Amino acid sequence: MCRSLSNHYSVSLYVLDGRCNETKENIDIFSIGKSKSKIHRIILSIFYVPFLLICSSNKVFHLHDPELLFCALFLKLLNKKVIFDVHEDYSIDISNKDWIYKPLRSIIVYFYKFISSFTYTHTDLVIAATDGIALSINSRHCIIKNYPRSERILKSINLNKEYTFCYVGSISVLLGLSSLLYISSKFKCRLLLIGDFASDNDEKYFKKNANQYVQHIGYVEPKLISEYLSKCYIGLHLVNKDQNLLDGLPLKILEYICSGIHVICSDSKTWRSNFVGLDCIHYMNLDKLNNCNELIKSITNNSYQTELINSINLLKKKYVWETQVELLLLNYNKVINGN
Repeated sequence: MCRSLSNHYSVSLYVLDGRCNETKENIDIFSIGKSKSKIHRIILSIFYVPFLLICSSNKVFHLHDPELLFCALFLKLLNKKVIFDVHEDYSIDISNKDWIYKPLRSIIVYFYKFISSFTYTHTDLVIAATDGIALSINSRHCIIKNYPRSERILKSINLNKEYTFCYVGSISVLLGLSSLLYISSKFKCRLLLIGDFASDNDEKYFKKNANQYVQHIGYVEPKLISEYLSKCYIGLHLVNKDQNLLDGLPLKILEYICSGIHVICSDSKTWRSNFVGLDCIHYMNLDKLNNCNELIKSITNNSYQTELINSINLLKKKYVWETQVELLLLNYNKVINGN
C-alpha cells in the first residue's frame, strides 16, 4: 500500500522494529523503537506515537493497529485527516488472548467495541480488508483487499517438483502445527516449515511431536521464499478453529499460488466466497483429517498442471493488488479534498 501511495504522495512510514531510519523506494521509514512487551507497545502507541505524528508535517494519517485508536481521536481533536485501517475483528482476537486474565476479557471486549465504534465515526475514512469487517462498520468506509502484487507471480511454473508439502509463516498450534505434523506422518512426505515459532510453548510442542519427514528451515528473507515454494507440491494453511483467522483474507493462500503450487487450507465460508474460480485451492475439514487421503490423491492426478495454470490466469485478472490501487487512490483523494 505504501509503495502505491508513494507514486502519488510523499509517504512516511512509522514502524516498531528498533532499526535505523532509512528511505526505501521513495518511502521515508522512521523507527519508533522496539516494544519490549505487549504493555510497552500499548504505552508507546498511546503516548509516544501521537507526539511524533503531530510534530511531523504530514497532512493525512493512516493508522492500522487497534492500540492507535486513542491516537486517531487525538489527531482528530487537532483537526487532522485520519484514515483507520481494519484487517480483523480485534474483539475476537482479544477474547482469545491467553495472557489476558479471563474474567477481564469480556470487559475489555466491550470497552474496545465502544471505543472503536466511536473512533470510526469520527475518522475521515475506515478501510476494511474484508466484506465481513465492512458489515460491522457503521461509518464512512471502503473495502480494499490486500492481494499480492502481480510481480510476485512466477513467470514460469516449475514442473520438476518434489513430493514435498510446505508451510510458510508463524509456526504455532493455533495455525495448525498439529495438523501439519499429522499429514506429513500419515503420507510419509517431506514437510518444510518456513518461519519462526510463535512462542516457546509452540517450539516445545514441535520438538516433542516432530517426525523424521519434517524439516524446520527457520526464517527466510521474503524475496527468497518463492525459491523454496516453487519446488514444492502443495502449500498448507490449516487454521485451528480461530474464527477471526477463518473470517480474514489470508494472503498466504494467494502467495502459494503465485509460486506455482496447489494449496490445502481449512474449510472457511469466507475463503470459499472470496476465492471463487481458483480451482487449485482445496478445502479440508480439520475434524476429518483421517479422511484426507482422497483429497491428496485428487490433487496428484493429471489435472494438477491445468488447474494451476487456470488459477494463475484468473489470479492475474482478479486477485492482484493492482486491482485495488485505483479504489485506494480514489478514496485518498476524497479524504484530502474533504469530499
